[in-house]
Amino acid sequence: MDIPPLRKLTTTAAGQDVWVAEAARSGAVELWHMVRSVHQHTGLWPFLLTAKADMLPDLVHFAAREADLDELARGEALNSDDVLREMAAMAAGADEDDDAGDFKGELDESTYDEEARAVSPAVLDDVESRLQRDQPHRLALIEAAHGWEVPARLAWPGATNYDLSGAQHLAVLRRWGHRYGADLLSLGFDTVELLVERPPAVKDDALVVAREQFAYCPDIVWQGLGTIGSLAATQARSRLWYFWWD
Repeated sequence: MDIPPLRKLTTTAAGQDVWVAEAARSGAVELWHMVRSVHQHTGLWPFLLTAKADMLPDLVHFAAREADLDELARGEALNSDDVLREMAAMAAGADEDDDAGDFKGELDESTYDEEARAVSPAVLDDVESRLQRDQPHRLALIEAAHGWEVPARLAWPGATNYDLSGAQHLAVLRRWGHRYGADLLSLGFDTVELLVERPPAVKDDALVVAREQFAYCPDIVWQGLGTIGSLAATQARSRLWYFWWD
C-alpha cells in the first residue's frame, strides 16, 4: 500500500508542521498501521483525521493559535490517578445539575453479564467496520514520540465543554497506552478513537476501565451506552475505544 500524496495542513503555534493525505475509508486502518510501523524512523505519528471539511478550520485555528509545547511538560507531570479522580468528581457534579439525569442508574454495573453474553468476540476484535461511518478519513502526521501527545501538541479543543486541557488528555491516554497498549488512531472535531492492543479480558478489569472511561468522557454513557456495566461489557473489552464529547 502506498501513502497518498501529502499536503501541509497547518503549522502549529509551536512551529510543528501537520501533514494530511486523503485516504479511503476502506483500508484506512491498514494505512495507519503501515505508517505507524515506521514511526521509529520518521518520528511522525499517524492519526486518522475524521473531522468534516467544515470543521477543519476550527481545528486548524486552535493548532495555529493556541498550541504550546509547554503543555507536554505539564501533561507528563500530571498523575493520571489524580486527573481521573478530578474528572469523576466533575462528571458527578454535572449529572447532579441535570434534572433528567439518573446518576445512580448510569453507574449500574449489573448490566455487564447480560451485555457480555450478547457480544461476540468477532465484534470486539473488529476495528475497520466500526470506525466513524459518517466521517471522512484523512491520514494526518505530526512529529510526536507517542500518540498520547497529539491532543496536547494540537491544542485540541474537542472536549472544551468539559474544560479538559491537552495536558489532561495526555495524562489519561498515556496511562491507557502503558496499561493496555492503547494508541491514538483517530481524532475528530469532538471525538477520539484508540486502537487497543491489550483490552481487559475479565469482568473486574473491564469494570475498572469502564469507570475510567466514564470519568474521561461521561457522554459515552449519558448519551450512549447508558450504564457503566454496558460500557464495560462492550467498549472496554474491545480493540477500538471511542469517545465523544457533546
